Amino acid sequence: MTSMISLTAVRIRPEPLVSPHSVPGYGPIFNAGLIHHEGRFYLFARGVRDGYRRSIEAGPRFVDYRSDVLLFSSEDGRSLSSSIPATSIGIATWPLSTST
Repeated sequence: MTSMISLTAVRIRPEPLVSPHSVPGYGPIFNAGLIHHEGRFYLFARGVRDGYRRSIEAGPRFVDYRSDVLLFSSEDGRSLSSSIPATSIGIATWPLSTST
């Protein structure tokens, strides 16, 4: 039988855990989801690749806008690092440390 632990995610500071431009090759990073599994926190974030620009023509708002899912992990929910080598399944991961 598996026991379930109930956790509530709360904002720990006004700044995002993963700041824009904190991952090489990426600009904006949107903190999209957090899960807790086997004692670790996992943050899935959408990172927009460098090189996009606003369109000056009718149509799409941005040109060369490409994004990837980035995956970070943490033992305490405050300091993030890359978690698993997920590049083989199309997820880019990088080491990242944040200060509290």
